[in-house]
Amino acid sequence: MASIEIRAVQSDELDAMVALMCEAFGLPFGPARELFLRDPYFDIQRKRVLLADGRIVSCLTLTDSRLRVGGAIVGVGGVAGLATAPAFRRRGYATRLLLGSLATLRAYGYGLTGLFPFRRAYYRRLGWEVASTQLRAVLAAERLPAFAEARHVRAALPSDRAALRTVHEELTRGRTGACVRDDRRWAYVLDHSRSAVVYQRGAALEGYALFERTESEDPPPRLRVIELLAASEDARRGLVGHLAERRDRMIEYTAGWAELAGSGLLGPLDADGETVEVREAGGAMFRVVDLQTALRDLAPNLRGFRGIVTLCLHDAQAPPGAPSSVTLIGDGTDVSVERADEADRVSGARIEGEAGPWAAVLMGHLSLADAMSLHRLHPIPHGAGAGLAPHFPRRDPFVSPPDYF
Repeated sequence: MASIEIRAVQSDELDAMVALMCEAFGLPFGPARELFLRDPYFDIQRKRVLLADGRIVSCLTLTDSRLRVGGAIVGVGGVAGLATAPAFRRRGYATRLLLGSLATLRAYGYGLTGLFPFRRAYYRRLGWEVASTQLRAVLAAERLPAFAEARHVRAALPSDRAALRTVHEELTRGRTGACVRDDRRWAYVLDHSRSAVVYQRGAALEGYALFERTESEDPPPRLRVIELLAASEDARRGLVGHLAERRDRMIEYTAGWAELAGSGLLGPLDADGETVEVREAGGAMFRVVDLQTALRDLAPNLRGFRGIVTLCLHDAQAPPGAPSSVTLIGDGTDVSVERADEADRVSGARIEGEAGPWAAVLMGHLSLADAMSLHRLHPIPHGAGAGLAPHFPRRDPFVSPPDYF
């Protein structure tokens, strides 16, 4: 039996961690090491490793995000780069590292954690659940309208960062899953984009598009649009017209339903009968780390709730110290979020469920009413969740590719 240790990586082990990631993901060591070390969010304490008999065999990175959920901003601890050296796979090391990181995430103060899965079934059995939707549209650039407003599109400049931030904040304020980006995150986003263009006709910047950096293009060549936001119809036409100029390319755009519909890429198309391929492209999975912390983050959405109800979380893999039950007490104005006492857990009005369904409801991927109707969450007695349900509607969360964990 191997001796197992889980901890933050040490400075003299960073190259070994990068080498493991490169072996696991098929990456060249030099460029990967450069990106790894120059990350503006680099924090060695968030680089977690599992050692078996003193050798690093699994690793991951914990990231920080602030995501909008309705009128609230929720702290989400992301999990990125989970990897195990090929020679040590199928021994449960990645699972032990992943679950062992829940306590670290709770210590950092997160109520929820999120990740983008390589295999949904694997993470689902560990308590994560799909709680975000994204679509991928593919169409020929030559079929897009050649709008005249494209002449007002230019390459983004470093001096545009503040204006980009303003446009993003204004257009994503009400979108669940949108990340609140500070200057450091904008530096990261622009550094990892292959290019960015902006629409500007007058003094104010009215829209922009970000394109994903990629090292190679498979035929036919594709231009991957990872974010497109327009504050006006002129800006929308300008950005679509700019993409139409890439006539030798296929355009690939990953977005949510609302973003895709508002982008202008679905029509009108120049050619009659031209189709756009749109496919479900997966989405983020989320997990409850600390139910009380998550609900306190979501408190702005609970204003107006009147009553007392206990939310019970059944989670055999919960981090130590995390409350299994939380009582909401609302007077129609303010709501308090408290650890439940024994009486609330066994005799009061309550809603019970496992970590995955609760994460989907808290993020708004599944409404509370639907979750109860589908018997994924269980009100006791029947009707216990009626007063709370309007505060947990379906919100169609979408995490934009520049904000992936």
